[in-house]
Amino acid sequence: MNLKLENIHLNQIITSKKQAFEKLIRIFQQKNCCEFEYLQSMEKRDLESSVALGNFLALPHGNFEGNNLIFRNCIEIIHLKNTLNWDGQPVKFVIGLAVKNSEQIDYIQKIGLAFIDVEKVEEILNDSDLSKQKILDWIINN
Repeated sequence: MNLKLENIHLNQIITSKKQAFEKLIRIFQQKNCCEFEYLQSMEKRDLESSVALGNFLALPHGNFEGNNLIFRNCIEIIHLKNTLNWDGQPVKFVIGLAVKNSEQIDYIQKIGLAFIDVEKVEEILNDSDLSKQKILDWIINN
């Protein structure tokens, strides 16, 4: 997983799933990761099965058909200042993936390991000195 500080966005305010998807596609487009149509792939995937996974995490990613819309693998971590209600789940991290299908499961597993322990997630969320570096270290070292 090629995660860098520039892929982490701290203290963002997002008030809806639609806004989260739109922010991710803007970032993905700025970084030349995918076609704009990947937005519909992410939205469709969330309709098929919610990408709100519990423990304050939503993991938007495209469905199988969206694979051909990806130019290069990208991951973006959005830390929310507010708590977003995503399909009944409280979300504080939106981690967007524009990743080729062959590697998507590896990314999802790595991120899932970081979020498996809700106490560790809450510790990160309650850190009054939370930084991009702390989030990066937490995700990479799990």
